[in-house]
This record gives sequence, C-alpha cells and structure tokens, in this order.
Amino acid sequence: MPKTIFNIKDESQLTKAITYSVLIPGLKGDKPAEVENLVADGIPTLCRTEQELTNNFGAPKTNSTTKALVMAKALIKQGLEVIFVGFTSKPSADKLTWSSWISDRNSNDLRFACTGDFQGTNDAELIKACASRGGCIAVLDCKETYTATETDTVASLIQKDIAKVVTGLEDNQTSFATAFAPWGKFDSTTVGSDYETVYFPGSFAYLMAFANSTIANKNPDGFAVAGNARGVIPGYVEPKYKFDEVDINVLQRKDNDPTKLDDISGVAVNPICYIRTLGNVVWGNRTLKPNSSEDKITSKLTWGSFLNITHIVCDITDKAWLASKKYTFEQNNDVLWVNFKSEITPLLDKLQSGSQILASRMIKLKSQGRGRLEAQIDITPIEAVEDFKINVNLTDSISVSVE
Repeated sequence: MPKTIFNIKDESQLTKAITYSVLIPGLKGDKPAEVENLVADGIPTLCRTEQELTNNFGAPKTNSTTKALVMAKALIKQGLEVIFVGFTSKPSADKLTWSSWISDRNSNDLRFACTGDFQGTNDAELIKACASRGGCIAVLDCKETYTATETDTVASLIQKDIAKVVTGLEDNQTSFATAFAPWGKFDSTTVGSDYETVYFPGSFAYLMAFANSTIANKNPDGFAVAGNARGVIPGYVEPKYKFDEVDINVLQRKDNDPTKLDDISGVAVNPICYIRTLGNVVWGNRTLKPNSSEDKITSKLTWGSFLNITHIVCDITDKAWLASKKYTFEQNNDVLWVNFKSEITPLLDKLQSGSQILASRMIKLKSQGRGRLEAQIDITPIEAVEDFKINVNLTDSISVSVE
C-alpha cells in the first residue's frame, strides 16, 4: 500500500509548529460555489481555519449527517488544528487506513485521533496505530443509542461495548487510548442552529474541554481534563443519558473480579455527567488499560491507567523524537549526549516545577549496535486523585491537631 501523503497546500505550514492536532474522519459537506473541487476521498488534510475546512471538505449539510465536519469546525474555533479525512459516503472498513494516516511523524504533530462519523469501525486498529506511533491518543466513542435490559443498565452496556474493543490488545497499546460517554447536545453557538437538537459523541465533549483547559486557560496537558477545574465543556447543553453514582462506578471500576479470569469489567469509560454544584462536566481521567496485572487475578491501577500521565508521556516522546532528528548524523561522542540531553531536560524541569512529575533522570545506555545512541528517560509522575476517604471520628477530647 502506498504511503499516504498529507495534503498541505500552503508550504509555509511545513515549518510552523503545531501545538495540538486531532485527526477526524467524516463525511464531506456541500461544496461552496467558489471552490472548484473538494479534496479527494481518504486524503488527510491539515486545516487550521474554518475557511480552510470549508474549502477542502464543504459546509456541513442541514440533514445532520455531517457531524464530524461540525465537530471539526468547533474544535478549530477552540484552537485545535484538525487533520480531516473526508469521504463522499460511508467508507468500507478497509478504507479507514488508520496506520497510513497516523504512523508518519514527519507529516504531522498529531496528539489525538478519533472515529468521527464512523464509530465502531476498525477501532482496535486505531488504537494499535496510535500506540505504534507514540505521542498520539485514540479517543473512542460508544454507540449513540442503547436500551437497558433486565440485566444491564445503559452504563453497563456502554462499558461492555468499549471493553470488547480492547480485548486482546496489549497494555502498552491500551494506555494510548481512552473513551467518553454518553453522547450529548451542544448549543447553537457551538454547532450551529441546524445541529443544536443533534447528539454528538463523547469524544467531542472531551476535546472541547481539553481545548478550553489547555489552550484557552493555559493549563498543562499533564493535569487531568476533568472535574471542577478543567472538566468544563464549552457549549454543552445536556447528555443523552443521565448517569448517577451507580452508573459512574460501573463505568469507572477500579478493580476486576478476581474470580473471573476473563473479566473485562476493569476497562474504564470516562463519564460526562451532571455533578451537583458543578453542572455537566467530564468526570473521568482513565485510559482503556484494563485494571489488572499480568496474571489477570490481582487487580490494580498503574501509571498507564491515567490519561493525564499518557499526555506527559506523549510530550516527552515528541520532544525526544524531535531531538533525535536534530542530531541524526552527528558524531556519536560525549558532546552529542550533552547536546541531546540539553534538548529534553528543559521539558523535564518544566514538568517537575509545574507539579506534573516528582522527579526525572536521563540515562545513557550501552549501544546494541553501530551508529546508535540509546538512552532511557525515567520519570516519577503525579496521578490525579479520584477518591477521597474521610473519617469523622467522635472523641471526648482533642489535644493535638493531626494533619
């Protein structure tokens, strides 16, 4: 299969750094009269402005079929850069070539990839492509509509659907994937009057919150985009399903049942829900890494379970990749090691001073071959708190304040 060439029409874009980009596949809209032709099907194209998006892929149709275009337009307005992959009609699974779109780090500075208009098609391949590339996170979605049964609530059905996607994948793959639910409505200012009664996937809500937190409010991406401080979703009106505390615990199980070796209940889905005093917010910070050890019996959360830590890993791997390209073909001596470290240590120092990691170190390893520089970057991350356990103790007297 030939390698996909990203369609960048303005050569000045080749040298301009991209802060955060998201890949979105979706249906094309109505072609503007002044545009001769839209971009051909299946060609990823970088769009930094709403006008570029419209010129390349058309304006959203009024029949609510072009949700991905509406999402892309809103995310660009929030400050994200969109790599859109347009199709005239829904493509077959073999046309969603995630690997060819995502794998080439020379072509783009990609942080997110979502399924756009095509949820449930090759989702596992999307996760594999993001993990193989490194520095990129697959943001998955559940179906729009569910019907509760005698044995399963809507939350349970959503969790099981997402968990099936990651069955058989490795932990180092699922750490680069996440999922959000349910679908929700946005106001007309965000999505336009034709789409204000339409439900959009949970990934859109998360990406809107991410842009609001990291771009508008300049929070580090190593802080969880969730809760009161950073989980606010611009333009969000209401979720399709209202999750209560029981539903949240079903979606965010912290352990597996050790009596079931094939249990998939430890795969977490991040809920978008109403919290009293906060409103509708993103209420989860998990990847799709199952909460179990290698023996599938002992249950635990690990560093790879937390989405904010995956963002930190993405930041470091991106920086290391850029540094390696800068010094490729230089003399492999002590000067090279010093120069290579000097490219990365400022980021590590910034992560530490910004309360995203506790400590870090870079170690030069013995090379396993000619013409190679091998190194290891160790970090001690800081995870976001998910639970508070507070005891109220009744006592006759208190002599010493304990903190």
